[in-house]
Amino acid sequence: MRHATAHMAWACSFALATALPLDLAAQTAQTTTAITAARERGVLQAFIEDQLSDAGRHVEIEGFRGALSGRAEIDMLRISDAAGIWLQMQDIVLDWNRAALLGGRLEIAELSAQTVALSRAPQAGHALDNTAARAPFALPELPVALQIEQLKIGALALGADLAGQDLQLAVEGAAQLAAGAGQSQLSLTRLTGPQGQFAIKAGYSNETGRLLLDLSLNEAAGGLAATALGLPDAPSLQIALMGEGPIDSFRADLSLGTDGTTRFGGAVQMRADPAGNRSIAADISGDLRPFFAPRLHGFFGADTRLRATAQRRAQGGFDLQQLDLSARALSLQAKGQLDGALWPERLSITAQAAAPDGAPIALPFAQPGTQLGRATLTLQYDRAAGDSWRADAQLRALKRPDWGAETLALRANGRLGTGKGKMGGTLALAADGLRAPDPGLARALGRDLSGRMVFFTQGDGGLALRNIALQAGDARLRGQADIAPLSATAGTDIGFSGHAAVGDLSRFATLLARPLAGAAELALEGQLNPLTGAGQISLEGQTQALQTGLAQLDGLLGDGASTLQLDMARSTRGTDLRKLRLRSSTGQMQASGALAPDGAGRLQLSAEIADLGLIEPRLNGPAQLALQADGDAQMWGFTGQASLAGDTTIGLQGQLAQPRGSLTTEATAQLSAPDLAIFSALAGRPLRGAALGTARLGGSLAGGALALQLDAKTQDLALGLPMIDSQLAGQGTLALQASIPPKGPPRLGALHIKTAQMQAQATTPQGQDTLQAQLELQDGSFLAPELAGGLTLSGRATPQPQGGWDISANARARAGTAAQMQGRIAGDFSTASLQLQGQAPLGLVNARIRPRSISGMADYDLRLEGPLRLSSVAGTVRTTGARLSLPKLGQSLDAIGAQITLQRGQAQLAVQGALGNGGSVSLGGQLGMAAPYVADLRLGLVQAVLRDPTLYQTVVDGTLALRGPLAGGAVLGGQLQLGQTDVFIAANSGPSFGSLPGLVHVNTPSEVARTRTWAGLSDTAHTDAPGPIYRLDMQINAPARIFVRGRGLDAELGGQLRLQGQSDAIAPQGSFQLIRGRLDVLGRRLTLTEGSLNLQGSFDPTIRFAATSQTEDTSITLALQGVATKPELQLSATPELPQDEILARLLFGRNLAQISPLQAVRLAAALRSLSGGGDGLAGNLRRELALDDFDINTTTDGQVEARAGKYLSDQLYSDVILRGAGETEVQLNLQLSPDVTLRGRVDSRGDTGIGLHFEKDY
Repeated sequence: MRHATAHMAWACSFALATALPLDLAAQTAQTTTAITAARERGVLQAFIEDQLSDAGRHVEIEGFRGALSGRAEIDMLRISDAAGIWLQMQDIVLDWNRAALLGGRLEIAELSAQTVALSRAPQAGHALDNTAARAPFALPELPVALQIEQLKIGALALGADLAGQDLQLAVEGAAQLAAGAGQSQLSLTRLTGPQGQFAIKAGYSNETGRLLLDLSLNEAAGGLAATALGLPDAPSLQIALMGEGPIDSFRADLSLGTDGTTRFGGAVQMRADPAGNRSIAADISGDLRPFFAPRLHGFFGADTRLRATAQRRAQGGFDLQQLDLSARALSLQAKGQLDGALWPERLSITAQAAAPDGAPIALPFAQPGTQLGRATLTLQYDRAAGDSWRADAQLRALKRPDWGAETLALRANGRLGTGKGKMGGTLALAADGLRAPDPGLARALGRDLSGRMVFFTQGDGGLALRNIALQAGDARLRGQADIAPLSATAGTDIGFSGHAAVGDLSRFATLLARPLAGAAELALEGQLNPLTGAGQISLEGQTQALQTGLAQLDGLLGDGASTLQLDMARSTRGTDLRKLRLRSSTGQMQASGALAPDGAGRLQLSAEIADLGLIEPRLNGPAQLALQADGDAQMWGFTGQASLAGDTTIGLQGQLAQPRGSLTTEATAQLSAPDLAIFSALAGRPLRGAALGTARLGGSLAGGALALQLDAKTQDLALGLPMIDSQLAGQGTLALQASIPPKGPPRLGALHIKTAQMQAQATTPQGQDTLQAQLELQDGSFLAPELAGGLTLSGRATPQPQGGWDISANARARAGTAAQMQGRIAGDFSTASLQLQGQAPLGLVNARIRPRSISGMADYDLRLEGPLRLSSVAGTVRTTGARLSLPKLGQSLDAIGAQITLQRGQAQLAVQGALGNGGSVSLGGQLGMAAPYVADLRLGLVQAVLRDPTLYQTVVDGTLALRGPLAGGAVLGGQLQLGQTDVFIAANSGPSFGSLPGLVHVNTPSEVARTRTWAGLSDTAHTDAPGPIYRLDMQINAPARIFVRGRGLDAELGGQLRLQGQSDAIAPQGSFQLIRGRLDVLGRRLTLTEGSLNLQGSFDPTIRFAATSQTEDTSITLALQGVATKPELQLSATPELPQDEILARLLFGRNLAQISPLQAVRLAAALRSLSGGGDGLAGNLRRELALDDFDINTTTDGQVEARAGKYLSDQLYSDVILRGAGETEVQLNLQLSPDVTLRGRVDSRGDTGIGLHFEKDY
């Protein structure tokens, strides 16, 4: 408010000073007519405005009247600067007595303004000279006496920038000054907000030397002063200062109060002795707690007292005789003397801050939250005892919001010269127990910090700092500095040099939020002017295993030593980067340049790295970069060259311009890449081939569009996508034109791709938004055999004002293949409304189902409405005559006829087909098209021939149902009826070369690699993830006609099997049991006494067959058991015998030692047969004659016997037996039920027989 009053008084003063000379001149003029007076009034108004206006200040007056009378009025006065009006006064009145001026008196009856609006302080302009002469206080002697009876402002409005809040005051006052004696009164009354009044009455006489001072401030709670001072809760405030008496023996009483209670007060006295020495003494005390926040009440306590006595000596110099300041937690005493040059002669300061109870104390005038346990300060100097001085300060238990310390000590000592400005000393700092709530800051600071330096003044008035040493843990700084004398206009120059080292940079990692690591040492020197910013710095250092968390920079730095050099300067001519160099074991980078204030400059940059993979893991090999740029404020030109592995080069040239403040660019880049494979990891695809191209970019970088043009040639380009790669082989060209707006996606102008196999183009015609595209393939057989010959795709997409695209597309190929699509798709591709019709070869899906394959054509008529997912599709898909090949099953599905109807997220399936091995298959039901893909499907098999040439062949009838979610949890159930089933026990077919340990395929051609992958033989072949798990409930019925043959075994089984559990853990119940069978071992036939076939979670069945023979005193059992693909033969005897002994007794009825050499050969043959050496002659004849059973053996009486058997129907089995004597016998077996069989026989002699047999297996 002090500034506001000064500005207001200045405005009133120049209004008064303007009017007085004009009226004095008017008294010597002759009477003029009213017209002349009016004309002169306009001229005078302009003259006043011109005279009062100045650079940065414009004065405007409206309604100036009474210039030639005793009452002058101004309707409006405005004062403005470059920022606008800052003072506005309305209805100004100056009423004064012209006649009194002749008597040497200036009598003003009224100086007033109705309103004064002071919105802000004026901008900096001509400064007033506030230099005051060093002379005793006295009122000025004016040539005339001055009397202002009334000074009044109805409403003084102060802006918030001046008073802290918008404020309106009423101002009243009066003043008299004559013959060296004066008296004034001024009062300010607040008109808005809480009530408040400030009043001052003052008077002084040069003749008597008496001084009168009466000042008071009274305001209600929430007032201006309490708010500005930040008093807690802004209480009502009362301030009074009053005194009257001779100035050489003057006493004033001071009191401060809140809420009507006096809190703090005392007396201030001024005295002068006959020798001319003047002294001042103060004794003030009271309770300051209401003036401070509660957290500081413990510091001040109930009584704070200040006692001070000081004297200014008549002969020069100053004595501080006493300074005592005390509060509850503070005690300070100081004494001292200054000589006539105000240079210390003696100084003693002792201070202590501590709570009586030892509790932490909050410090006033410090950051909130700052606490202290104890603080002491001492400073001693006495010229009479010598020129040495000493100062000690110590803080204990310091706690700030951002950091703290257990102890913080500062010790200084030195010498003080007798001449002004001569001093020097040593300063030492020690901090222990540093801590910080921020973990990053705490780690960076460490626990201890110490420092030391020597300082002294220099002859030119500067300050020298020497032996600077600062250490915190393994971080240290050593150096020196020189600070030149301070100049008000040029500032000061600071010269410095030093050495810094950090043993472990990770201490700063958390603070800087970067994973720093390593060590660093730096040497630096330079000069700096903080005021002008000019200076220069040179830096050179070394780092060890430096890591910054910036992958590119860390790659360049490597994990060893690196060096850094920097030399730069800044002056009025600009910034000069003389040298910047970074070098490591993996690469280096260096730069230099300059930038002038007018924008002109230059830059050179070069870098090289041994392996680009260190900064970009998806690239590898050495790389080099060189860049040059120069220009001025309007334009910069640049050129660059980069080289990468594989003889790849990138050239760059262009310019950056700034016409009319808009930044534009024109740039060209040239790429030569003989081997695109080096970019494979970067592209995320196995690239191959070569490319040579040029890219041009031009346009505005400040909100305008950029134009992009790309022209390239390719050779044998490959993207790792076999179908696409086949079309890109050979030479190719690519041309692209596009524009890049400041917002939104790029806009394609034209795209043209051409190779020997294909041609593609896309354009957006000038002035249109429609995108047109066309693709022509010379031969589409790479997609599907049915697409052999030319294939053409074309389409267009038009953006719509409300968003989205209208699209239409067509495809044509030979053999009637055609497709049409039209509709609309959302701009974010989230939804669409599309109609799709046409014919397509089913072979298009072969890439996804290999090694399976499908051929044929499909007709489709589909519509998509809604989100882009399968459940939004409706319509039909039909095919006839299609074929599906299933090589792993040795099977195919031919003459496939299918119709799939899609509607409401469901697919209705109706599929029929003939199996290539015989029989037919049908599939029908519903399938959900969204997860979890709930299905209700039925699979029908009619006389379906299923076989594995090495394991089995069977004929199956039945129906299976699959119900539930296909994603997991569905139930597969139903019944299957097995017809004649042949299970082949694997023979030992000789050595196998399926797996050769250590075999490595090198430089495998892509076609071979693809075939090996499809066959599951590739080292990197994809292993299918476990499929979904289904519950099982299947019944397999085969009452008879399951024949198991091989390795001398010929058996028939029957039974039923129920498969339960789930697909990853099948739980079978039941088995196929022996009906009849035999085991031949080199002419020795054994009738099977036991036989079974089971499935144990695999379709490689588990078998067990056993036959028992009795030879003299030995019972011999032969058993063949295990999986059918690799069964094991087991021989046992009672009593126990060796394996070869058992076999000898079985074949020849004698022990091993008694057999002949020929029998030994036959024994070896038997071993071969049992180990899988083949089926023998009988097995070969059975297959050739299409019999179910055929056997040749010797009867007990030595006759040769042949037996042939075949099923005449599912329940009727016939045996024909031929004996050596020409005898023939026919046997019939009719199975009436699983347990009851009717058997009959008839032979060539006419003998017949019939019987009913009941059998039960347990």
